[in-house]
Amino acid sequence: MADATASTSNNVVIVGAGLAGLSLALGLTSGTIKNSAGKDNDRWRVHLVEKQFNFSRTGATFGLQPNGQKALKELAPGIVEELNQVGLFIPQSGGTMLGWWNVRDALLARVQQEASKPDGTAKISLHTGYLLQDVLDSEDGVNVTFQKHKKQADSNSIEQAGDSNLLTLQASILIGADGVNSSVRDHLGLPKAKWTNVVMWRSRLYIPPNKDDPKSTPAADILRPYLDIPIVPLGVRLRGCTNYAFFNFHQKTPGTMALVANYKLDQEQADKSMQQFVPGTSVQSFLEAQADDEKEVQEIRAMAELCDHDGLHHPIKQKVVVLPEEDGKGWGGKGRITLLGDAAHALRPASGQGGSMAFEDAVVLCRVLQKKFGSSKQDQAPTKTEIEQALQEYENTRLPRVRKLWVDQWERAEATYKNITVKPWDEEFSNWVFQGV
Repeated sequence: MADATASTSNNVVIVGAGLAGLSLALGLTSGTIKNSAGKDNDRWRVHLVEKQFNFSRTGATFGLQPNGQKALKELAPGIVEELNQVGLFIPQSGGTMLGWWNVRDALLARVQQEASKPDGTAKISLHTGYLLQDVLDSEDGVNVTFQKHKKQADSNSIEQAGDSNLLTLQASILIGADGVNSSVRDHLGLPKAKWTNVVMWRSRLYIPPNKDDPKSTPAADILRPYLDIPIVPLGVRLRGCTNYAFFNFHQKTPGTMALVANYKLDQEQADKSMQQFVPGTSVQSFLEAQADDEKEVQEIRAMAELCDHDGLHHPIKQKVVVLPEEDGKGWGGKGRITLLGDAAHALRPASGQGGSMAFEDAVVLCRVLQKKFGSSKQDQAPTKTEIEQALQEYENTRLPRVRKLWVDQWERAEATYKNITVKPWDEEFSNWVFQGV
Protein backbone atom coordinates (compact mmCIF):
# COMPACT_ATOMS: atom_id res chain seq x y z
CA MET A 1 0.00 0.00 0.00
CA ALA A 2 1.04 3.58 -0.54
CA ASP A 3 2.76 5.28 2.37
CA ALA A 4 -0.02 6.96 4.36
CA THR A 5 2.57 9.17 6.07
CA ALA A 6 3.77 10.72 2.80
CA SER A 7 3.77 14.50 2.66
CA THR A 8 0.27 15.96 2.40
CA SER A 9 1.46 17.96 -0.60
CA ASN A 10 1.95 14.68 -2.47
CA ASN A 11 -1.31 12.93 -1.57
CA VAL A 12 -4.32 12.74 -3.86
CA VAL A 13 -7.56 11.16 -2.63
CA ILE A 14 -9.86 9.80 -5.33
CA VAL A 15 -13.37 8.80 -4.25
CA GLY A 16 -14.69 6.05 -6.50
CA ALA A 17 -12.81 3.12 -8.04
CA GLY A 18 -14.87 2.82 -11.20
CA LEU A 19 -13.42 3.38 -14.65
CA ALA A 20 -12.84 7.11 -14.06
CA GLY A 21 -11.12 6.73 -10.71
CA LEU A 22 -8.99 3.75 -11.73
CA SER A 23 -7.79 5.40 -14.93
CA LEU A 24 -6.92 8.65 -13.14
CA ALA A 25 -4.96 6.77 -10.45
CA LEU A 26 -2.90 5.11 -13.19
CA GLY A 27 -2.43 8.36 -15.08
CA LEU A 28 -1.12 10.15 -11.99
CA THR A 29 1.33 7.40 -11.08
CA SER A 30 2.44 5.60 -14.23
CA GLY A 31 0.90 7.23 -17.27
CA THR A 32 0.88 10.89 -18.25
CA ILE A 33 2.85 12.29 -15.31
CA LYS A 34 6.55 11.90 -16.12
CA ASN A 35 9.66 13.46 -14.71
CA SER A 36 12.25 15.35 -16.73
CA ALA A 37 14.02 12.08 -17.60
CA GLY A 38 10.83 10.65 -19.08
CA LYS A 39 10.34 8.14 -16.27
CA ASP A 40 7.35 7.68 -13.99
CA ASN A 41 7.01 10.66 -11.68
CA ASP A 42 7.31 10.16 -7.92
CA ARG A 43 5.28 13.30 -7.14
CA TRP A 44 1.89 11.80 -6.33
CA ARG A 45 0.67 9.19 -3.86
CA VAL A 46 -2.91 8.21 -4.63
CA HIS A 47 -5.46 6.94 -2.12
CA LEU A 48 -8.30 5.34 -4.09
CA VAL A 49 -11.39 4.83 -1.93
CA GLU A 50 -14.33 2.72 -3.09
CA LYS A 51 -17.66 2.19 -1.32
CA GLN A 52 -18.06 -1.38 -2.56
CA PHE A 53 -16.24 -4.17 -0.75
CA ASN A 54 -15.85 -6.38 -3.77
CA PHE A 55 -15.38 -5.73 -7.47
CA SER A 56 -18.10 -7.93 -8.96
CA ARG A 57 -18.26 -8.52 -12.71
CA THR A 58 -21.49 -6.66 -13.30
CA GLY A 59 -22.59 -4.19 -15.95
CA ALA A 60 -23.32 -4.64 -19.61
CA THR A 61 -21.56 -2.90 -22.49
CA PHE A 62 -18.88 -0.27 -22.91
CA GLY A 63 -18.05 1.46 -26.17
CA LEU A 64 -14.41 2.51 -26.12
CA GLN A 65 -14.52 5.13 -28.85
CA PRO A 66 -11.45 6.51 -30.69
CA ASN A 67 -11.23 9.58 -28.44
CA GLY A 68 -11.45 7.37 -25.36
CA GLN A 69 -8.77 5.08 -26.76
CA LYS A 70 -6.48 8.03 -27.35
CA ALA A 71 -6.88 9.21 -23.77
CA LEU A 72 -6.53 5.74 -22.27
CA LYS A 73 -3.31 5.11 -24.20
CA GLU A 74 -1.83 8.12 -22.43
CA LEU A 75 -3.18 7.15 -19.01
CA ALA A 76 -2.22 3.47 -19.11
CA PRO A 77 0.15 2.61 -21.97
CA GLY A 78 -0.52 -0.79 -23.53
CA ILE A 79 -3.98 -1.26 -22.06
CA VAL A 80 -5.91 -0.38 -25.24
CA GLU A 81 -4.04 -3.04 -27.18
CA GLU A 82 -4.91 -5.49 -24.41
CA LEU A 83 -8.60 -4.56 -24.57
CA ASN A 84 -8.72 -4.80 -28.35
CA GLN A 85 -7.89 -8.48 -27.99
CA VAL A 86 -11.19 -9.15 -26.20
CA GLY A 87 -13.40 -6.46 -27.78
CA LEU A 88 -15.23 -6.14 -31.09
CA PHE A 89 -14.41 -3.54 -33.70
CA ILE A 90 -17.14 -0.92 -34.23
CA PRO A 91 -17.04 -0.11 -37.96
CA GLN A 92 -19.20 3.02 -37.66
CA SER A 93 -16.73 4.79 -35.36
CA GLY A 94 -13.52 2.80 -35.34
CA GLY A 95 -13.96 2.12 -31.63
CA THR A 96 -14.14 -1.13 -29.70
CA MET A 97 -17.24 -2.67 -28.09
CA LEU A 98 -16.41 -4.36 -24.80
CA GLY A 99 -18.05 -5.78 -21.76
CA TRP A 100 -17.94 -3.13 -19.03
CA TRP A 101 -16.23 -5.70 -16.83
CA ASN A 102 -13.42 -6.12 -19.41
CA VAL A 103 -12.39 -2.48 -19.03
CA ARG A 104 -12.79 -2.39 -15.27
CA ASP A 105 -10.82 -5.62 -14.76
CA ALA A 106 -7.93 -4.46 -16.96
CA LEU A 107 -7.62 -1.15 -15.08
CA LEU A 108 -8.11 -2.77 -11.69
CA ALA A 109 -5.39 -5.36 -12.32
CA ARG A 110 -2.84 -2.60 -12.87
CA VAL A 111 -3.97 -0.66 -9.81
CA GLN A 112 -3.81 -3.78 -7.63
CA GLN A 113 -0.35 -4.57 -8.96
CA GLU A 114 0.88 -1.13 -7.91
CA ALA A 115 -0.98 -1.23 -4.58
CA SER A 116 0.55 -4.60 -3.67
CA LYS A 117 4.14 -3.34 -3.74
CA PRO A 118 6.02 -3.34 -0.42
CA ASP A 119 5.33 -0.52 2.03
CA GLY A 120 7.03 2.68 1.05
CA THR A 121 7.28 1.91 -2.66
CA ALA A 122 3.67 1.70 -3.84
CA LYS A 123 2.19 4.88 -5.29
CA ILE A 124 -1.44 3.72 -4.97
CA SER A 125 -3.37 2.59 -1.93
CA LEU A 126 -6.75 0.92 -2.50
CA HIS A 127 -9.36 1.11 0.27
CA THR A 128 -12.66 -0.73 -0.21
CA GLY A 129 -15.93 -0.67 1.72
CA TYR A 130 -15.86 2.98 2.79
CA LEU A 131 -18.44 5.77 2.51
CA LEU A 132 -17.49 9.43 2.49
CA GLN A 133 -18.40 10.97 5.84
CA ASP A 134 -16.75 14.38 6.15
CA VAL A 135 -14.49 16.78 4.23
CA LEU A 136 -12.61 19.79 5.57
CA ASP A 137 -10.55 21.89 3.16
CA SER A 138 -8.16 23.67 5.53
CA GLU A 139 -4.95 25.62 5.03
CA ASP A 140 -2.92 22.49 5.81
CA GLY A 141 -4.71 20.29 3.31
CA VAL A 142 -7.96 18.51 2.56
CA ASN A 143 -8.94 16.31 5.50
CA VAL A 144 -11.23 13.48 4.39
CA THR A 145 -12.97 11.02 6.70
CA PHE A 146 -14.62 7.78 5.55
CA GLN A 147 -16.86 5.35 7.45
CA LYS A 148 -16.73 1.63 6.75
CA HIS A 149 -20.08 0.09 5.79
CA LYS A 150 -21.77 -1.08 8.96
CA LYS A 151 -23.94 -3.65 7.21
CA GLN A 152 -20.90 -5.18 5.50
CA ALA A 153 -18.25 -4.60 8.14
CA ASP A 154 -17.40 -8.30 8.31
CA SER A 155 -17.04 -8.78 4.55
CA ASN A 156 -13.70 -9.51 2.94
CA SER A 157 -12.30 -6.56 1.04
CA ILE A 158 -9.44 -6.39 -1.40
CA GLU A 159 -7.46 -4.43 1.16
CA GLN A 160 -8.34 -4.14 4.81
CA ALA A 161 -7.34 -0.72 6.18
CA GLY A 162 -6.87 -1.68 9.81
CA ASP A 163 -9.39 -2.54 12.50
CA SER A 164 -11.01 0.87 12.81
CA ASN A 165 -14.30 1.63 11.10
CA LEU A 166 -12.97 5.09 10.26
CA LEU A 167 -10.44 5.97 7.58
CA THR A 168 -8.95 9.47 7.81
CA LEU A 169 -6.77 10.82 5.01
CA GLN A 170 -5.12 14.16 4.44
CA ALA A 171 -4.31 15.28 0.92
CA SER A 172 -3.55 18.21 -1.32
CA ILE A 173 -6.32 17.29 -3.78
CA LEU A 174 -9.69 15.53 -3.41
CA ILE A 175 -11.30 14.20 -6.59
CA GLY A 176 -14.86 12.90 -6.83
CA ALA A 177 -14.97 10.12 -9.40
CA ASP A 178 -17.87 8.40 -7.69
CA GLY A 179 -20.50 8.45 -10.40
CA VAL A 180 -23.77 10.19 -11.04
CA ASN A 181 -24.89 9.92 -7.39
CA SER A 182 -21.60 11.40 -6.20
CA SER A 183 -21.07 11.93 -2.49
CA VAL A 184 -18.33 14.45 -3.26
CA ARG A 185 -20.79 16.37 -5.42
CA ASP A 186 -23.19 16.40 -2.49
CA HIS A 187 -20.45 17.74 -0.22
CA LEU A 188 -19.85 20.59 -2.67
CA GLY A 189 -23.52 21.53 -2.40
CA LEU A 190 -24.10 21.11 -6.14
CA PRO A 191 -27.49 20.22 -7.65
CA LYS A 192 -28.26 16.54 -7.65
CA ALA A 193 -28.35 14.59 -10.88
CA LYS A 194 -31.56 14.91 -12.90
CA TRP A 195 -33.66 11.87 -13.70
CA THR A 196 -34.36 11.58 -17.44
CA ASN A 197 -37.57 9.58 -16.80
CA VAL A 198 -35.79 6.55 -18.27
CA VAL A 199 -35.55 3.29 -16.33
CA MET A 200 -32.77 0.87 -17.31
CA TRP A 201 -31.83 -2.74 -16.76
CA ARG A 202 -28.33 -4.06 -17.52
CA SER A 203 -27.22 -7.67 -17.38
CA ARG A 204 -24.94 -10.35 -18.83
CA LEU A 205 -25.99 -13.75 -20.10
CA TYR A 206 -24.25 -16.89 -21.23
CA ILE A 207 -25.47 -19.13 -24.06
CA PRO A 208 -23.64 -22.46 -24.46
CA PRO A 209 -22.42 -22.27 -28.08
CA ASN A 210 -22.81 -26.01 -28.61
CA LYS A 211 -26.33 -27.44 -28.55
CA ASP A 212 -24.91 -30.72 -27.23
CA ASP A 213 -23.32 -28.98 -24.25
CA PRO A 214 -24.66 -30.58 -21.03
CA LYS A 215 -25.35 -27.06 -19.73
CA SER A 216 -27.52 -26.18 -22.70
CA THR A 217 -31.23 -25.55 -22.10
CA PRO A 218 -34.31 -24.87 -24.24
CA ALA A 219 -33.83 -21.18 -23.43
CA ALA A 220 -30.32 -21.34 -24.86
CA ASP A 221 -31.67 -23.01 -28.00
CA ILE A 222 -34.03 -20.05 -28.57
CA LEU A 223 -31.25 -17.45 -28.41
CA ARG A 224 -28.32 -19.45 -29.83
CA PRO A 225 -28.93 -18.36 -33.46
CA TYR A 226 -28.10 -14.81 -32.43
CA LEU A 227 -24.53 -15.82 -31.55
CA ASP A 228 -23.73 -15.73 -35.26
CA ILE A 229 -25.07 -12.21 -35.81
CA PRO A 230 -22.62 -9.28 -35.58
CA ILE A 231 -22.18 -6.81 -32.83
CA VAL A 232 -25.74 -5.66 -31.95
CA PRO A 233 -28.10 -8.43 -32.98
CA LEU A 234 -31.47 -7.48 -31.53
CA GLY A 235 -32.23 -3.79 -31.87
CA VAL A 236 -35.84 -4.38 -30.89
CA ARG A 237 -38.31 -1.56 -30.28
CA LEU A 238 -41.43 -2.84 -28.60
CA ARG A 239 -44.18 -0.34 -27.87
CA GLY A 240 -43.72 3.39 -27.76
CA CYS A 241 -40.85 4.21 -25.44
CA THR A 242 -39.57 0.72 -24.62
CA ASN A 243 -36.61 -0.96 -26.26
CA TYR A 244 -34.14 -3.71 -25.56
CA ALA A 245 -31.09 -5.10 -27.29
CA PHE A 246 -28.59 -7.92 -26.97
CA PHE A 247 -24.92 -7.14 -27.53
CA ASN A 248 -22.95 -10.06 -28.88
CA PHE A 249 -19.41 -10.79 -27.61
CA HIS A 250 -19.38 -14.39 -28.83
CA GLN A 251 -16.60 -13.82 -31.36
CA LYS A 252 -14.10 -13.01 -28.61
CA THR A 253 -15.72 -14.54 -25.51
CA PRO A 254 -17.70 -17.62 -26.59
CA GLY A 255 -21.33 -17.63 -25.53
CA THR A 256 -21.23 -14.21 -23.86
CA MET A 257 -23.88 -11.60 -24.58
CA ALA A 258 -25.20 -8.56 -22.71
CA LEU A 259 -28.71 -7.21 -22.30
CA VAL A 260 -29.66 -3.53 -22.29
CA ALA A 261 -33.31 -2.61 -21.71
CA ASN A 262 -34.77 0.89 -21.37
CA TYR A 263 -38.21 2.31 -20.69
CA LYS A 264 -39.07 6.03 -21.00
CA LEU A 265 -41.97 7.33 -18.91
CA ASP A 266 -43.78 10.54 -19.74
CA GLN A 267 -43.74 13.15 -17.00
CA GLU A 268 -47.14 12.21 -15.59
CA GLN A 269 -46.08 8.56 -15.41
CA ALA A 270 -42.77 9.54 -13.84
CA ASP A 271 -44.53 11.51 -11.11
CA LYS A 272 -47.01 8.74 -10.32
CA SER A 273 -45.50 5.42 -11.35
CA MET A 274 -41.87 5.24 -10.32
CA GLN A 275 -42.86 3.26 -7.26
CA GLN A 276 -43.40 0.26 -9.52
CA PHE A 277 -39.69 0.38 -10.47
CA VAL A 278 -38.18 -0.45 -7.12
CA PRO A 279 -35.44 -3.04 -6.45
CA GLY A 280 -37.01 -6.39 -7.19
CA THR A 281 -38.89 -5.23 -10.30
CA SER A 282 -38.13 -7.83 -12.95
CA VAL A 283 -37.49 -6.68 -16.49
CA GLN A 284 -39.02 -9.95 -17.67
CA SER A 285 -42.57 -9.25 -16.51
CA PHE A 286 -42.29 -5.64 -17.59
CA LEU A 287 -41.17 -6.42 -21.15
CA GLU A 288 -43.53 -9.38 -21.55
CA ALA A 289 -46.50 -7.12 -20.85
CA GLN A 290 -45.50 -4.94 -23.79
CA ALA A 291 -44.41 -7.57 -26.33
CA ASP A 292 -46.31 -7.60 -29.62
CA ASP A 293 -46.08 -11.30 -30.51
CA GLU A 294 -45.29 -14.73 -29.12
CA LYS A 295 -41.78 -14.78 -30.60
CA GLU A 296 -40.83 -11.71 -28.59
CA VAL A 297 -42.34 -13.25 -25.45
CA GLN A 298 -40.31 -16.44 -25.91
CA GLU A 299 -37.10 -14.49 -26.44
CA ILE A 300 -37.73 -12.38 -23.35
CA ARG A 301 -38.38 -15.47 -21.24
CA ALA A 302 -35.25 -17.13 -22.56
CA MET A 303 -33.25 -14.02 -21.80
CA ALA A 304 -34.62 -13.91 -18.26
CA GLU A 305 -33.61 -17.51 -17.63
CA LEU A 306 -30.03 -17.00 -18.81
CA CYS A 307 -29.27 -13.49 -17.51
CA ASP A 308 -27.55 -12.53 -14.30
CA HIS A 309 -30.32 -12.41 -11.70
CA ASP A 310 -29.24 -9.18 -9.99
CA GLY A 311 -29.24 -7.23 -13.23
CA LEU A 312 -32.72 -8.41 -14.10
CA HIS A 313 -34.27 -7.37 -10.81
CA HIS A 314 -32.63 -4.01 -10.14
CA PRO A 315 -33.95 -1.23 -12.38
CA ILE A 316 -31.76 1.87 -12.51
CA LYS A 317 -32.89 5.44 -12.96
CA GLN A 318 -30.97 6.96 -15.86
CA LYS A 319 -29.73 10.33 -14.60
CA VAL A 320 -27.73 13.20 -16.02
CA VAL A 321 -25.77 16.05 -14.46
CA VAL A 322 -26.87 19.36 -15.94
CA LEU A 323 -23.87 21.52 -16.79
CA PRO A 324 -23.47 25.28 -16.27
CA GLU A 325 -24.29 27.35 -19.35
CA GLU A 326 -21.57 29.90 -18.62
CA ASP A 327 -17.89 29.33 -19.39
CA GLY A 328 -15.07 30.29 -17.06
CA LYS A 329 -16.45 28.97 -13.78
CA GLY A 330 -15.92 25.25 -14.27
CA TRP A 331 -18.54 22.69 -13.30
CA GLY A 332 -18.63 23.24 -9.58
CA GLY A 333 -15.35 22.29 -7.98
CA LYS A 334 -14.28 24.42 -5.04
CA GLY A 335 -10.88 24.98 -3.48
CA ARG A 336 -8.81 21.82 -3.79
CA ILE A 337 -11.81 19.63 -4.61
CA THR A 338 -12.92 18.72 -8.14
CA LEU A 339 -15.05 16.20 -10.01
CA LEU A 340 -14.40 13.82 -12.86
CA GLY A 341 -16.51 11.65 -15.17
CA ASP A 342 -20.19 11.09 -14.41
CA ALA A 343 -19.86 12.92 -11.09
CA ALA A 344 -19.12 16.06 -13.09
CA HIS A 345 -21.17 15.65 -16.26
CA ALA A 346 -23.17 12.42 -16.64
CA LEU A 347 -24.72 12.49 -20.11
CA ARG A 348 -27.25 10.43 -22.06
CA PRO A 349 -25.80 7.23 -23.53
CA ALA A 350 -26.97 7.88 -27.10
CA SER A 351 -23.55 7.42 -28.71
CA GLY A 352 -21.61 5.63 -25.98
CA GLN A 353 -19.43 8.60 -25.04
CA GLY A 354 -19.76 8.66 -21.25
CA GLY A 355 -16.71 6.54 -20.50
CA SER A 356 -14.58 8.16 -23.18
CA MET A 357 -15.38 11.60 -21.74
CA ALA A 358 -14.24 10.38 -18.31
CA PHE A 359 -10.94 9.20 -19.77
CA GLU A 360 -10.55 12.59 -21.46
CA ASP A 361 -11.16 14.28 -18.10
CA ALA A 362 -8.44 12.18 -16.50
CA VAL A 363 -5.91 12.92 -19.22
CA VAL A 364 -6.55 16.67 -19.17
CA LEU A 365 -6.26 16.78 -15.38
CA CYS A 366 -2.99 14.85 -15.51
CA ARG A 367 -1.62 17.20 -18.17
CA VAL A 368 -2.52 20.28 -16.14
CA LEU A 369 -0.89 18.86 -13.01
CA GLN A 370 2.18 17.89 -15.03
CA LYS A 371 2.46 21.40 -16.46
CA LYS A 372 2.04 23.03 -13.07
CA PHE A 373 3.96 20.67 -10.78
CA GLY A 374 5.97 18.16 -12.83
CA SER A 375 9.50 17.98 -14.20
CA SER A 376 11.64 20.84 -12.86
CA LYS A 377 9.15 21.54 -10.03
CA GLN A 378 9.36 18.00 -8.67
CA ASP A 379 10.95 19.04 -5.36
CA GLN A 380 8.70 22.05 -4.74
CA ALA A 381 5.56 21.54 -2.66
CA PRO A 382 2.55 23.06 -4.50
CA THR A 383 0.79 25.83 -2.61
CA LYS A 384 -2.93 25.91 -1.88
CA THR A 385 -3.44 28.69 -4.41
CA GLU A 386 -1.47 26.87 -7.11
CA ILE A 387 -3.59 23.74 -6.69
CA GLU A 388 -6.82 25.70 -6.77
CA GLN A 389 -5.72 27.44 -9.97
CA ALA A 390 -4.74 24.12 -11.56
CA LEU A 391 -8.09 22.50 -10.79
CA GLN A 392 -9.96 25.53 -12.11
CA GLU A 393 -7.92 25.40 -15.32
CA TYR A 394 -8.80 21.71 -15.70
CA GLU A 395 -12.54 22.32 -15.31
CA ASN A 396 -12.55 25.39 -17.56
CA THR A 397 -10.64 23.49 -20.25
CA ARG A 398 -13.10 20.59 -20.22
CA LEU A 399 -16.44 22.37 -19.82
CA PRO A 400 -17.07 23.71 -23.37
CA ARG A 401 -16.28 20.40 -25.08
CA VAL A 402 -18.25 18.26 -22.64
CA ARG A 403 -21.25 20.60 -22.73
CA LYS A 404 -21.39 20.57 -26.54
CA LEU A 405 -21.46 16.78 -26.59
CA TRP A 406 -23.88 16.67 -23.63
CA VAL A 407 -26.46 18.70 -25.60
CA ASP A 408 -26.02 16.52 -28.68
CA GLN A 409 -26.52 13.32 -26.68
CA TRP A 410 -29.62 14.68 -24.95
CA GLU A 411 -31.24 15.65 -28.25
CA ARG A 412 -30.41 12.30 -29.86
CA ALA A 413 -31.74 10.30 -26.93
CA GLU A 414 -35.00 12.22 -26.81
CA ALA A 415 -35.51 11.84 -30.57
CA THR A 416 -35.00 8.09 -30.30
CA TYR A 417 -37.75 7.74 -27.71
CA LYS A 418 -40.07 9.78 -29.92
CA ASN A 419 -39.46 7.40 -32.85
CA ILE A 420 -37.75 10.18 -34.79
CA THR A 421 -35.05 9.04 -37.21
CA VAL A 422 -31.69 10.30 -35.98
CA LYS A 423 -29.08 10.99 -38.64
CA PRO A 424 -25.43 10.09 -37.97
CA TRP A 425 -23.04 12.85 -37.05
CA ASP A 426 -21.77 14.80 -40.02
CA GLU A 427 -18.07 14.47 -40.85
CA GLU A 428 -17.05 17.69 -39.13
CA PHE A 429 -18.74 16.86 -35.83
CA SER A 430 -17.61 13.24 -35.96
CA ASN A 431 -14.00 14.27 -36.48
CA TRP A 432 -14.25 16.79 -33.65
CA VAL A 433 -15.49 14.11 -31.23
CA PHE A 434 -13.22 11.24 -32.23
CA GLN A 435 -10.01 13.27 -32.48
CA GLY A 436 -10.28 13.71 -28.75
CA VAL A 437 -8.01 15.90 -26.67
